[in-house]
Amino acid sequence: MPRRHALTRLTHVRPGSQELQTIADAFSGARKIVTIAGAGISTAAGIPDFRSSGGLYANGALFEEAAFFDSRRPLLFQTALHVRDLAAACQPTETHRWLASLRPKLLRCYTQNVDMLEAKAGLATGLGRRFDCIPLHGSLANLKCHLCHEAYEWEDYRRDIQDCNIDSNIEDDKSEDDEEESTLPCPRCNGRYEARKEAGMRLLPIGQLRPSMVMLDETHPHGEEIAHLARGDGLASPDLLLVLGTSLKVDGPKSLFRQFARRIRGQGGKIVYVNRTKPPSDCSALVDYWVQWDVDEWVRDLKGRQDQSGTGMRRGSARRASRRDRILPPKTHTLPAFGNIGAPQEPLGSRGNPIPLD
Repeated sequence: MPRRHALTRLTHVRPGSQELQTIADAFSGARKIVTIAGAGISTAAGIPDFRSSGGLYANGALFEEAAFFDSRRPLLFQTALHVRDLAAACQPTETHRWLASLRPKLLRCYTQNVDMLEAKAGLATGLGRRFDCIPLHGSLANLKCHLCHEAYEWEDYRRDIQDCNIDSNIEDDKSEDDEEESTLPCPRCNGRYEARKEAGMRLLPIGQLRPSMVMLDETHPHGEEIAHLARGDGLASPDLLLVLGTSLKVDGPKSLFRQFARRIRGQGGKIVYVNRTKPPSDCSALVDYWVQWDVDEWVRDLKGRQDQSGTGMRRGSARRASRRDRILPPKTHTLPAFGNIGAPQEPLGSRGNPIPLD
């Protein structure tokens, strides 16, 4: 039976605090680590976050379902293409590379980011137990049809997007009787439509191309699979939960955090939260240490402490990681767009409790 631990008071840790060594010792002694990462781990690479004063949400939420059907549609595509181009040109940050170095201690990294930098850093990224990193919000790797999920290259539509040649008021699932057509219809769906029309068959809807990332209020096509994965990770007895660069202000990531934090706390493990802003009030009782610092700076400090004490990754662990990498080299896998993913103990695949980008 897991041990029951009373909720403890959050310890506020600043640069230079003695508790930084306590945290470093906890990492050195941890056997299985789960991380939840947000946009804050990518800002040093030049990718804007979402909720800061200069972030992508500075003028209001953009990456949501309704934006496909109002005047924000051209801006949504242009912003997504801009972030995709930044991500393609950027290199992983100190934090990304450090996360990859945690293997084999790293049980799983659940990332809210769509910039694919975890994969660039060497973390096998995709959906399933064989992957180190689970992209909760899909990625900006390509455009995808929201109906048939066929993937297409951004370059094929770059000029239309940059020239604002995208209808700002379209209806979903176009049919023959529609007077207007989106400038980004799915070629596969359109070909099927024309073939059925020529054959005199019942016409099927034509899907629209969208960035292959999460949008607010979308049903999660793989919610049950991720819920099963998270439950399994919880049963694997992780002993340290690390939250990096996310505010945990929205229900989905917050629910995932609370699930892991309760289990790890109940087994005597530690929860470390590294972010410039304080954890939400309904999460702070589950956090042992709030490190108020830039994530890259904290990682450099942690590595320095471990190097000095000689308690970093042991040689045996490094050899095991090397053997595992030879058996299963890191692969990237572009996932279908991720939408709602509530806590694994909650019903998934519904339209409640969406996870917006955070």
